[in-house]
Amino acid sequence: MKKKKRLHFHRFMKKLHQDLDDLSGQVDPVQLAAINLAKDTDVLCFDEFFVEEIGDAMLLARFMEKLFHLRVSLVATSNTLPDDLYENGLHRNRFLPAIKAINDNCKVYELNSNQDYRLRTLEQQDIFNTIEPLIKGVMQEFASEKPTNEIWPKISYKDALLWYGSDKPDLRNPIKMQIVSEHFKGSDFKIFASLLENEGTEIRAIPAPNGGSRKFCDRMNAFAQKEGLPGMGYIFWRSGENGLEAAGPLAKNIGPERTEAIRLQLDLKEGDAAFFLGGKASVFEGVAARARNEIGTELGLTKINTFEFCWIIDFPMYEREDETGNIDFSHNPFSMPQGGLSDLDNPDPTKILGYQYDLACNGYELTSGAIRNHKPEIMYKAFELAGYSKEDVDEKFGGMVKAFTYGAPPHGGCATGIDRLVMLLADETSIREVIMFPMNQKAEDLMLGGPSEPTNEQMRELGLRIIPPQ
Repeated sequence: MKKKKRLHFHRFMKKLHQDLDDLSGQVDPVQLAAINLAKDTDVLCFDEFFVEEIGDAMLLARFMEKLFHLRVSLVATSNTLPDDLYENGLHRNRFLPAIKAINDNCKVYELNSNQDYRLRTLEQQDIFNTIEPLIKGVMQEFASEKPTNEIWPKISYKDALLWYGSDKPDLRNPIKMQIVSEHFKGSDFKIFASLLENEGTEIRAIPAPNGGSRKFCDRMNAFAQKEGLPGMGYIFWRSGENGLEAAGPLAKNIGPERTEAIRLQLDLKEGDAAFFLGGKASVFEGVAARARNEIGTELGLTKINTFEFCWIIDFPMYEREDETGNIDFSHNPFSMPQGGLSDLDNPDPTKILGYQYDLACNGYELTSGAIRNHKPEIMYKAFELAGYSKEDVDEKFGGMVKAFTYGAPPHGGCATGIDRLVMLLADETSIREVIMFPMNQKAEDLMLGGPSEPTNEQMRELGLRIIPPQ
């Protein structure tokens, strides 16, 4: 019958190291050591809980994860809470980052005077729960006169590009784009109808509430021409002899039934308009995003003096190169694929999503991060799909792979662009306004006069020479 096993922590760690040495020839010695302990143990009790070596911290985190999956509980029998321990003891020993990986991955339960905490996998939401109060606190401290949205929506990368044309949308503008391809298929507007006969094309509508005047539509058409397009199709709705009617070049070509179907889909009314762009989304989305911003500003739809945050999630792990058709990483190659190893068998790698996320505010990316792929077998498979052999991965990223074989715990994080955050707080539109010595677009530092011309001696030292253009 299994039982509660009480051990002195340091003696336990010494025995664990000995067990791992004995099992060193096995595939996963940490797993085997955990299995051996779990055979006769339900609850593992420590008389103290204090880690002095960073290597022990990483090992313990890995071992706890194995025990959790084997349904073995860990109990610290001292009355010291993990947070107290981490503040009072571990900080003095300067092993905060490693031990924090353990503490952040534990659930703490009250057990009379003891603390029961079990290791669990770090999840994306844990990062959000940590970062949101921090950023909200900064905004409250330095920009309290400008409200910040209380709920930060989570928007998939796919939906962000569809609705806003950008993976860093400005949610102060309420306009959402929609696909309206079905209303133009087989229509008499031949430009769009013939375009839709090509694979991978679509027609997208940008609603413009209160934009239903020919003057405004002509202004937006001129905007599209400045962006390098021949123009931008539009429909606007006005009161006619028989009630509400659609007007504009597109309306005449596709007829009243199709224009009414578009109006109903976009939930538009008299005095509203819609603008249309077509082709491959990757080609026109940039212009569509700028047109959406322009419409929101021109019509006074975009709120001012407020901060609207959102998380962009579900980034694709891979993309297919247009010219070669080869699969390559689209964003962070070191992130954990959603679904783990099994989902990497998807016959279409472009459908595989990663645990990657960005924090956007008012049209700017502030923070980017991911849950790290900490398992070598998943990393090898992920890189294999992008054309890298196991030998390539070992050669290019050997240090990381080797570290993971020692039992790195599940981990993730993100990084915030402080200069971009300060720019928003200062109500500026360029980070050059908040950087001490900004470079120009040629990467020149005008204040310091850099970069300077290298001397011949410096070039020889680097084994370089400048060949003048022919």
